[in-house]
Amino acid sequence: MSAVALKPAVDRREAIMAAARACFFERGFDRTSIDAVAAEAKVSKQTIYEFFASKTKLFEAVVRATLAAGREHLDAVATDTADPRKSLERFAGHLFARFVDPSNLGLFRASIVATRQMPKLAADLHRQRLGAGDAVGRFVEELAGQSVLETTEPMRAGVRLGGLVTEGSRYFLAHAPPAGAERKRLIAANVTLFLDGYRAASDDDQTRPPASAQFIRPELGQQVAVRLVPVKLAALFATAAEEFLALGYARASLDRVARSTGVSKSTLHRQFVDKQGLFAHVVGIRIHKIAQALPPTAPTANLEHDIATLAAATLDAHLAGDLIALHHLMIEEAAAFGDLARSLYDAQIAAVANALAPLLAAHGWPCPGARGVRAFHTLATFGVRFLTAERLPGRRRRDDLAVETARIFLYGLAAQSS
Repeated sequence: MSAVALKPAVDRREAIMAAARACFFERGFDRTSIDAVAAEAKVSKQTIYEFFASKTKLFEAVVRATLAAGREHLDAVATDTADPRKSLERFAGHLFARFVDPSNLGLFRASIVATRQMPKLAADLHRQRLGAGDAVGRFVEELAGQSVLETTEPMRAGVRLGGLVTEGSRYFLAHAPPAGAERKRLIAANVTLFLDGYRAASDDDQTRPPASAQFIRPELGQQVAVRLVPVKLAALFATAAEEFLALGYARASLDRVARSTGVSKSTLHRQFVDKQGLFAHVVGIRIHKIAQALPPTAPTANLEHDIATLAAATLDAHLAGDLIALHHLMIEEAAAFGDLARSLYDAQIAAVANALAPLLAAHGWPCPGARGVRAFHTLATFGVRFLTAERLPGRRRRDDLAVETARIFLYGLAAQSS
């Protein structure tokens, strides 16, 4: 068959893919129907099924194609080992631009949907996302070979750079990404951290991190507090949380929650109005707990040991219980529940700030500003590295990452004071 004869089919497939990308990334998998994609692409449902056997197959094709395009973008970045800072800043600029692009935000939300509903696709996507940073890792390997950097794991170091520049999950959780001069300062500061260790002098953001006192546990109205005994109330919140975390907001059902707990729907509606109100209350309770999760640690005589211990505790908290699932849920719903999504991120930073400041002060060291605390949290949690991982790291790997975090962070503070 000639290329001319194939062109119409190629065009139709591309139109379907473009329409599906717009629908999936804006509305999510559950809220997107084949009818909606057909309307967007201006084709019939039957035409879509000629190319893709199901909505799942269409979703998979869109996600893989979007990820591949991002990888090509980084592979094209020019590098020069004679000027590693400029080269890394170019990488970082491209990384940041790709990261905050709406298609990538949609892609990551899609990855989370896959984590919950399509585990094989999720595993493939996770590996492909790590591979997308290979170009950075290869350049780091060159720098290590010339003794510009000291690392035995250049690919992991490349992932570190990406996590630092994009500040982990911050922009997935509805914080507005910086632009212009502010973005350049962020990139420059984190490339400095990457090359020399974090330096507080580069942290010109003097705004203090959010205090944990800002994260107040949501209080119930008196109607439900009187009607439901504490045990039943706790069961209601636990059941609702399980429903939302397991199924996502769109697929969660108030009917199921009511049946499971023996609480009438009229009681739920009287207190929370609707599913959105219950969701906000349940997530608010979780956020309040997260902000209190890292109590100050008694210092020892060894600062590096203390900071590594805090980094390990931060990673443990990040990976414990249902926090990964809560990240998934709020990244999916960041557009609809922006305030809650931002609060989830800010609560983690508040917990870190409350533990980090007194620990450094006990050793006579300065505590960095808000950007520095965010950098410590990103280093300790390895950015978004484990949000879509098939398996969580074991104790030995966690401790290794914590030691690495402490060294990067403290070298930066030492450079600032020298």
